[in-house]
Amino acid sequence: MEDLLSSLSEADPGPKPRPVIDKGSSPYRRRSILAIMAIWLILIVMPSPTELRVSYHDIAAELRRRIFAHELPPGVSLPSESDLSAAFRCGRQMVREAIGELAREGLVSTARGRPAMVRQSPEWETALLQAGVVVTTRPVTRPEAVQHGWSMGMPVLEVRTAGGEPVLYLADRYGLTTAG
Repeated sequence: MEDLLSSLSEADPGPKPRPVIDKGSSPYRRRSILAIMAIWLILIVMPSPTELRVSYHDIAAELRRRIFAHELPPGVSLPSESDLSAAFRCGRQMVREAIGELAREGLVSTARGRPAMVRQSPEWETALLQAGVVVTTRPVTRPEAVQHGWSMGMPVLEVRTAGGEPVLYLADRYGLTTAG
């Protein structure tokens, strides 16, 4: 019987001592350090979401730069809306707004169902103004655009004499001077 007791005591030495946990190297501590580093990267290193977003003004500015640098020469069509939206990582509506801004400035011409085309650099002409003439600047209206073959939204100079019919000039093609 004594042999039985001695064998039992050898098999079950009693409660085991708990291992000492080094809190400096625990998996929980490593995870919290990684979490702090990730937050630091997000807050400090990565640009804010507003810096990552592009506006239609940014797209128009880049296309304008390419037009003035002759990377997009006159007579060439702009890349498609889908290509531009992929290049600028934005939606097609934002690309449409940028192209619309360039069309209002007279840098590109647009027509439904056709790609936007870079306009030819106009030759400046001078319109001589008489005394009493009133000049206003405004966008072209739809009937005027159809009548003259201009793009919608292009700026025009409306020259009106006393009692006379207004005469329209494209604002990007004419300079005005007074007689005398």
